[in-house]
Amino acid sequence: MGIEVHDVVLNLYNMDENVTASADKMGSLIVVTSRGREIPMYEWALKKLIDIIGGIVGCLLTCVIFIFVAPAIYAKSPGPIFFAQPRVGKNGKVFKMYKFRSMYMDAENARPN
Repeated sequence: MGIEVHDVVLNLYNMDENVTASADKMGSLIVVTSRGREIPMYEWALKKLIDIIGGIVGCLLTCVIFIFVAPAIYAKSPGPIFFAQPRVGKNGKVFKMYKFRSMYMDAENARPN
């Protein structure tokens, strides 16, 4: 991404080998300016292609599993097949996580506090 990072010289022991660095002075501190390597376009495109293919394969596997799991869940306990639960993601953003229901209806509300 080409992001510059400034670090105090005393913290250099954990520096990655793929990072280029140079020493500079900021005010009265000696700092190291480091940059990670930029990813060539073909590596980025290959990673993107692998991500897309992996996502498609994952969706197809989920569809196949759904055919067998959904009736079993519904037969065991009538109600929705999927369970939605709020989760906290990156930067504190709240999103809904969907998964196959493995407990009876309202089990989350029935648990003791």
